[in-house]
Amino acid sequence: MIGNDAKACQAYRDGIAAVEGMLPSLSGDDACYATDSLAYLYANLGDAYGGTGSRAAMDAYAKAVEYSGHAAHCYRQRGQEQTAFLAETKQFFLLWQLADTYYSIEEYQNGLATYQEAIDLWKSFDISETCMDVELLFGLAYGHLKLGHTDDAAEALDAASKIDQRSNCELDEKVGYAYQHLAALFYDEESYANATRWAKKAAAKYISVNNDPEQALSKYVEGLSHGMLNQYREAIACFEEAVDTLDEEGMTDELQQVLEWLAYCRCQLTYELEETGSIRVATSCVTHDVDENNCPIDEARSFVSSDEKVVCWVALDGAPQGETLRFVFISPDGSVYYEGQTKVQWNLHWYWILINGYDAAMKTGTWTVKVYLNNNLQAEIHFELRLF
Repeated sequence: MIGNDAKACQAYRDGIAAVEGMLPSLSGDDACYATDSLAYLYANLGDAYGGTGSRAAMDAYAKAVEYSGHAAHCYRQRGQEQTAFLAETKQFFLLWQLADTYYSIEEYQNGLATYQEAIDLWKSFDISETCMDVELLFGLAYGHLKLGHTDDAAEALDAASKIDQRSNCELDEKVGYAYQHLAALFYDEESYANATRWAKKAAAKYISVNNDPEQALSKYVEGLSHGMLNQYREAIACFEEAVDTLDEEGMTDELQQVLEWLAYCRCQLTYELEETGSIRVATSCVTHDVDENNCPIDEARSFVSSDEKVVCWVALDGAPQGETLRFVFISPDGSVYYEGQTKVQWNLHWYWILINGYDAAMKTGTWTVKVYLNNNLQAEIHFELRLF
């Protein structure tokens, strides 16, 4: 290849013109070789155009696909099966390149159709269950995702995932992106059960490559979907898994939304607490206060010295039978600042410490609240206290 510039493009165009001019007068093996050469020249022209215009590159790759197919047919008619296979292999990779070129200029319908052509040709080679199949299926799924074809995308991703598990293709980052995108599409379609499924799969993939920010975002989408299905316990679990990472990564907008959803889901869960069986902690948090419905007014991660108080709120499943619930507030230096306990009489309990105007206001740093049920640790919650 000469290079990605105007001079290179002109050189390839001149070569193409010369060979196309001779082609009508050629026959037999010479016609096959000339047709194959044109596929090569157009493919290289497409590469050269890559630096000056994707539309021109797309047209060149399309001609390369056309000529490689003609070359394969020509070789096969001449009984040259091995050479025909090589020409078809070239055609396959050109189709793949053309499909990606369509995607690059957002012609997703054409890209999708071209990916399907590539897959059909690949299947004709009688090679299956390989990482190449996974890559092709992801290309197909990507087009479906961009066009909003959620069911078709899910079908392609399911097929790719099964092969990936058997072949260990190490495509977890790409898989995670596709799963996450599909989950978001299902969520937008209000197909929340499907959204939870794919968001969960996305989170698992991102965990495997230690991509904490994307894993947290996937858990966020999973939590939202559970919340929309009124599955508040599952939603809370997802949000709690996401919140620390979002905080650490400085993803403030997402963090604020997760905190709001957590407070909402904890409150909704109070209407569904189980009233049978032994007492157990269903959920807990720290908050600035409790509202008239006995719900936390917010999901607090930090407090300032001018705040009135810190409240630790607990919701319990089960039937009370005189159990003891104990709250221990531990200051940043590791000492117990306050400890209080009560007999469990109902399913919602909370204890608090006062901050503004009290010793706690000067104890800045990371606090811990431990919640015990009959002296068994049930929850451990951390919050920050800063001067203000």
